[in-house]
Amino acid sequence: MSEWVNELPFAWLLIAVLALSYIAATAVYTRVMMLIVDRRGRILACGALKEYSPSVAEVAAIAVAREAQGNGLGKEIVAAVEELATKRGILHVFALTLQPAFFEAIGYQRVDRARYPEKIRRDCLGCARRFACDEICFAKELRVDAKLAAA
Repeated sequence: MSEWVNELPFAWLLIAVLALSYIAATAVYTRVMMLIVDRRGRILACGALKEYSPSVAEVAAIAVAREAQGNGLGKEIVAAVEELATKRGILHVFALTLQPAFFEAIGYQRVDRARYPEKIRRDCLGCARRFACDEICFAKELRVDAKLAAA
């Protein structure tokens, strides 16, 4: 965890993983939500891994509470989501974001969202903003560390 988190006097952090399975059309996919929660139960940061296929997933719902911003929690959540993806054998992740500088800073490359027809079919077609979407698509190829491959 970040230095800031360790210095909180009454903070006891918990990364909770809640696995939820959904049925969309005829496909079953998994969304795993990760939370960083303080001792009082307030959510400081969250993020999700949305699997679209055995090899592609979205890093989704990345958010950090305003009072906790600037302390590395967003990077920690994304790193935890990426680690989960790698453990599941998913080495290609993407994100749709309104914060492009954040994803550029952590090694994501800007790409055309048309590369992810599963995302468009499953989520975008039913979205009220589909014709005026201002989210920018970023992608990253994850690498497998030797110690993760051995696990």
